[in-house]
Amino acid sequence: MELLRYAARKYVDRRTREQARRAEKLQYPYQPLNHDAGEIRLVELQPGSPGDILEVTLSHSPSSTAPRYIALSYVWGDPTTVTWLRVHENVIPVGKNLADALLHIRDPKKPLNLWIDAICINQSDNDEKSLQVAKMKDIFSRADHVLGWIGTPEGRELLDRSFIENLAARHSCYNHQFNQETSDWIEATLPRENYTHLPQLSHLRRLSPLESIGMLINRPWFSRVWIIQEIVVAKDITIVFGNVRQNFDTFTTAISAIRLYFSHFEKMAINFLAPTSTGHGGDASRRLVTSVKMKFPTEVLFGEGLEKVGLLRREREQWIRKIPTEETTSQSFYDLVHGFANFNATDPRDRIFSLLGIASSDDLVAASLQPNYSMTLDQILRQFTVAHLECTRDLKILNSCYGLDTPPGFSSWAYMATFVTEGSRHNPVTESIVSLKSEVSAGGSFQPNLELGDSNLLLGVHGVRVDSVQIVGAVFDPGAPQGQMAEWGAMVGVKEEEFSLTSVSAEAWTTLRAPEQQYPAGGFILEAFLRTMLMNPSMPIDACGPIKEINSTKYHFGKRSGSIYDRMKNCCVSRRMFITTGGLLGVAPRQAQPGDLVCVFFGGKAPFLLRPGNRHYRLIGDVYVQGLMEGEVVEKGRYNAHDVECFYLS
Repeated sequence: MELLRYAARKYVDRRTREQARRAEKLQYPYQPLNHDAGEIRLVELQPGSPGDILEVTLSHSPSSTAPRYIALSYVWGDPTTVTWLRVHENVIPVGKNLADALLHIRDPKKPLNLWIDAICINQSDNDEKSLQVAKMKDIFSRADHVLGWIGTPEGRELLDRSFIENLAARHSCYNHQFNQETSDWIEATLPRENYTHLPQLSHLRRLSPLESIGMLINRPWFSRVWIIQEIVVAKDITIVFGNVRQNFDTFTTAISAIRLYFSHFEKMAINFLAPTSTGHGGDASRRLVTSVKMKFPTEVLFGEGLEKVGLLRREREQWIRKIPTEETTSQSFYDLVHGFANFNATDPRDRIFSLLGIASSDDLVAASLQPNYSMTLDQILRQFTVAHLECTRDLKILNSCYGLDTPPGFSSWAYMATFVTEGSRHNPVTESIVSLKSEVSAGGSFQPNLELGDSNLLLGVHGVRVDSVQIVGAVFDPGAPQGQMAEWGAMVGVKEEEFSLTSVSAEAWTTLRAPEQQYPAGGFILEAFLRTMLMNPSMPIDACGPIKEINSTKYHFGKRSGSIYDRMKNCCVSRRMFITTGGLLGVAPRQAQPGDLVCVFFGGKAPFLLRPGNRHYRLIGDVYVQGLMEGEVVEKGRYNAHDVECFYLS
């Protein structure tokens, strides 16, 4: 029997290979486009009934005079699962997800004019691909309509148009502001069961509208980096989920109402839990906390989906209105790339290329870059980093470098924030400090002094060597804060019994008695320890959360210091504490080790950690060091001219 099964598998494999070879011989021979005339290809999807083979024809046309067409936005999906489309007497291979989309949007009676990147661009021609990708903003903005293919429903998934349109209408009626009527209407749709028990009951009942939306917005399409441009520039866009279609703007209006609803009650939950002179918020707050925050946690239901849809909605609204806002006036191309760091791409180079079309017209960095699929990812990241440094004279892009987390052979100084795995990603020090509405400039008000060498493989940055790492602690574990703080505290002589840190949901740090030793940069070591953990160089520590009493020997935090803990987690995730040979305290990326150098670059907002090599240095990442964050080294004369050196980063 086993022999028969083996023979059958070999026969199937041989047949599959033979079919693939025949298909290769029949593969459609692309004719070159006339790029000087601005030509694009269009697909005409032939009519058909369910079960009919997919058949298309291709034509060339200048984009400015092209016939009316629909642009398709979709996820490429698994490249190993291929469906063959018939094109004239030939075939074109496409992924299963695209084939599913074409089967669902195909008209049974009339042809459909489409633009689809996988078919309309010759994917084996890097020169054509580079030129056509640069035109995608124009292609999607000229399209009569854009269809966003979400996928086919699985299990009990559905797109409840009635719920979405009703909720969007209510939200618009109240000018997108929170109102009790819409709140009550949403709350009535919550499942009656405690949400923490739903996994065991999920197979017994129909999904609620909110649960369906939660599953829908976590589909891969909503995390695809290319959809940002495709959505933003579209005249009109409809999302398609199986056979159900829904206007995208109506859908995101409904999502906006859901975000507003849950954020409102989460704030009320915090106010209810926070101690006040009059006690807690009473029965109404208790009911809201119980029915919403505890029963229906947004992180379980929606994951990152709500935030991502919110970003897409914001970008589209700003593009349509063309009205500068506080968020758009300061948004550089770096901010655009960094802001969408959690979005995905089949080709990692598209994390840069896909956003060039919606960059500000006066952004010099974006203007100096062009899609070029003949370049490697490392070359593109170095080009982006150099363009940013030369055009802005701002070192903040180096705060988003991840040194030893870069793939082998990549430059440690090239922008990598969107390319490292989430478990390795830490927040740049500058972003953590700015969240306190505080400004720092370890490198002072000087202009950065930069040099490029060895065909742009080396970046030279002028600065001062301050100290070296002597001791490092364990990588911060947000799941075990008590043990983590005990271990880190022991490094600086704070005994475990001198502070108490319990779970996130209960009381956080209660009383702390400061050791009497002085900190090298001034003040007591316990205050330096606290400021390091919270990345708060000089502002009152209560800027990080509720604190009841502070003096030089005792720190007493309020009963509920969740925001203190949240800030510490935000600052320290994927980082570890270190102590320098001179006794300074800092928090560094997780790869830090004894012997690494703490340096301050002229014009840099934060210090940096470097690892010496034979002739050059590897950039480990940015660091927080208490006592170095406000220009103490370069502005206050703690260095001599002969201390300045050029650090060549490889």
